[in-house]
Order: sequence, then C-alpha cells, then structure tokens
Amino acid sequence: MSKSSGETPLSNQDSKNSPAISRREFGKIFAGLGLASMAPGMAEAAEAEDKAQKLREKFAIKDGASPIVIDEKVHKRYDSTKYAFMTYTHKHGAPFFVHMGKAKYENLLAGKTHKDIDVGSIAAARSAFALNQGATTVEMLSSFTENTGHQSWNALAVGEKWCKRKPDETNPDVLTVQTKLAARLFGADLVGFSALNRDWVYSHAPKKRFRPLDKLERKELVFKDVEYPEENETELVIPNSVNNAIVMCIQNQREMLQTAPSIMSMASSSLGYSRQKFLIMSLCEYIRTLGYIAIPCSNTTVRQVPMGIEAGLGQAGRLGTLITPEFGPNIKVISILTNMPMHHDKPIDFGVTEFCDTCKKCARECPSKSITEGPRSFEARNENSCDGVYQWQNDYMKCLEYWAESGSNCSICTAVCPYTKGAAWVHGLVGFTTDKFRWMDPVMLGLDDAFGYGERRKEADVWNMTTSTYGIDLLHAKKNQHKGKFPL
Repeated sequence: MSKSSGETPLSNQDSKNSPAISRREFGKIFAGLGLASMAPGMAEAAEAEDKAQKLREKFAIKDGASPIVIDEKVHKRYDSTKYAFMTYTHKHGAPFFVHMGKAKYENLLAGKTHKDIDVGSIAAARSAFALNQGATTVEMLSSFTENTGHQSWNALAVGEKWCKRKPDETNPDVLTVQTKLAARLFGADLVGFSALNRDWVYSHAPKKRFRPLDKLERKELVFKDVEYPEENETELVIPNSVNNAIVMCIQNQREMLQTAPSIMSMASSSLGYSRQKFLIMSLCEYIRTLGYIAIPCSNTTVRQVPMGIEAGLGQAGRLGTLITPEFGPNIKVISILTNMPMHHDKPIDFGVTEFCDTCKKCARECPSKSITEGPRSFEARNENSCDGVYQWQNDYMKCLEYWAESGSNCSICTAVCPYTKGAAWVHGLVGFTTDKFRWMDPVMLGLDDAFGYGERRKEADVWNMTTSTYGIDLLHAKKNQHKGKFPL
C-alpha cells in the first residue's frame, strides 16, 4: 500500500518547490496585471478566489501530499466502459434513460414527479418536468464523446491560428492568477490546480455509448511523445507534455435539489451539467489561445473525485462524491488536462472522513441501499467501481436501477448530507466541533436530524421562492449564520 502517485514527474513547477500562490501574492499579481481597471467583473472573481484560498489555507494538508491511498499490487487505471451507465445496457437490454423515461412518463400522467410523490395534477407534475427539460437543453445538444463537438481535444474554429503559435506568457505566477480568474468568469464556483496523476485517467473511453456489449466501441487512452492530442483507429493520444490538471466545481441549485427524489431535483443537476458545457469549452479555448494544450475531460476521460481531492477542492464522502467546504457534495466537477505551467494547490482535510465514518445518513436514507454502511475498503463491490483504492465501496448499479424504476435521478444522498447546508456548516459552531472535536460527530448527526435537515422540500415551495441567476444565492449560508440561524 502507498500514497497514490502519477506516472510522470509532477511538473516543471513541482508542487513541493513551488506551492500555491499565497493570498497576498495573488492580490499583488492581480493588481500588477491591471485587470481590475480593465474589467470590473475581474474584481469580483478575484474576491471570490481570495475567499476560497483563505478557507483552503485553513484546512491545507501541510506537506501537500495526496491523501488518497492505493494498493499498488491491485490498482490499475479503470476502464470507463465498465461503469454503471455503460453496463446497465448490457444487463437490461436498453440504456437506463429508456427505462427511466418510460417510468417518468407514467408518473407524469398520474400527476406524480416520482413514483412515490403525488403533486395533485398532471399540470403540476408537468411544470416540474418542463423545468428539467429546459435546464438540460444545453447538455443534450452537446457532445457526449471524447474529442468530438464541444469536447474537441484541439482548437475549435474560433482561433486556431493563435493556438498553433508558441506561448508568449510562460510565467507560472501570472498564468496561475489569470487562469483562475478566467475560470471563475466563465462560471466556475471553485477552481484548483494540481499535477496530473495518471492513475485517475481512465484506461479506455467509449466512442459510442449505451451500446450492447457485442457492439460496444471504445478507444484506449494513451500517453505518447506527440506535439498535440491525436486520435487514431484504436487510441486517444495525450501528449506526454501534458502534466497538469485544472479541476473546477459548479454548485447545483440547492432548493430544487432538496425536492429529491422529485423530477424537479433533476433540474438542479441538469442545470449544473449545462453550465459545465459553457465553462469547459470557454476555458479550453482561452488556454489554447495562449499557446497551450487543453483537453476537456468528461466523466469517461478522468475520475473526477480524486482529481478534485488532489486539486484541493474537497474530500471524498461516503456517498461516493467530492464534498467541498462551501457546497458539500451539491456540485458538478469537471477537469481540463494541460501543459500550461502553474502552481499547484494543496489537498485539504476538514474532517469529512471522520464525520462520514460516523454519520451514515446518506446510506440510511438511500432508497436503493446502494451506499455502504460499512468501513472503507480496497475491494470494489462489483465491476462498476475500482479495486485498489481505499474508499467507501458502493453499488452504483443498484443506484442506477432505482433511477430507471422511479423515473428520476433520485439525489436523496446529496440532499440529506449535512455538508450540503454549505459554508455555515463548516464555518459555524457545528463545523468547528466536527473538525476539532471529532468524538462529537454522533451528537452532531442527532442535532441535524432533530432540526429537520434533510426533510424533503415541496415543489410548490420552490415555485414561490425568490430566485436569482441560475437560482444561486452565494450569501445564503452567511446571511442565516449572521441572523443566528441554521441554514435550511
């Protein structure tokens, strides 16, 4: 057993020798670039990044080492064509969304937003369904396959001439600041940089998804000494010069999520995915125009959770997702692989592992019982997850089968997670206690239940709420904390 390690040196800006830029240095470089006077929105982006860095300095793992533990005798790069969204088709004869769509349609005609949630009329159910349809439109019009459409591994038509010109800016101090600000301007709520760990790049990616096993097409993800990303009959080729990763989070709309497992909660998730498309396409073109490689990574290119951990954005939770200090697991994670020089952020530890060991609320509330109540393990429960990584091993096929049966993508685990309450959970008394006095974790779970956190929000309540762009209220937790209240 050992700490996880990549197959190449960290980068030409080794994270131990070149740590993440301090908040003071970040401000100096930002001011020196003159960006504040050029674009007022830059100042807001810089303020948001400054707050994120301040929080992460508080929880940073001092030596910057990855907290992920692997068994090198067992672990190997995982084949993404084996994860549940792919193998469901092999087991059930049709993609999960075909069965889920049928159940969804039957629910709507019965005035339901889930097989167990009656909202009183077809009209009310259809309104929730329409919200999801609108939210998912950009996602559905985008590519789902590596190196096609918006997920092209090379320059789009916008500025290919500049993308082939050698970089003019090579200073990692400047590139780190500018790229983080650009990521936030394009829609990222969190952004972190790390060395590329090849352990988290899948071994194979599907070229045509949701096919029967005998018709499944896939290509191997390989690293070679080439100048730019390439694709051939059998391979997707990543240049060996690509040695860094940019990992970003977009928060999901929280109130809609809390209607889970209603179809309205799907709208929260769908909106996050649609926002991701604009973010990753825009930031990749930004990086390419500077003269560097930018490979957009979908969920069949890299394993997003360990990427997010090593980029300092959060920790792994029992429910199998990344948990961040700001938004808990209520996020979408997306990554870009690049050869752009940058400073790396340190992984953080704010007590998630110890809390999840005791809490088990997601497992308790999971209707499919796909989330384990047991301890972490190196041994996967089935082919739909990876052997050799010390983590909570869940049954993701059971989860997906529940989606298909119930007509929605559930999300109960995220909705009930105490960390979904956001920043007040981490910054307030409860967060302080769970971080510093971890023997209090069972008590905090009891208080979480006693206050009614995790109870399902009604769809009608969402329609009556005041909202803003994307339904996001960044100040929600902070305002409630100042009023002496817990966030709802």
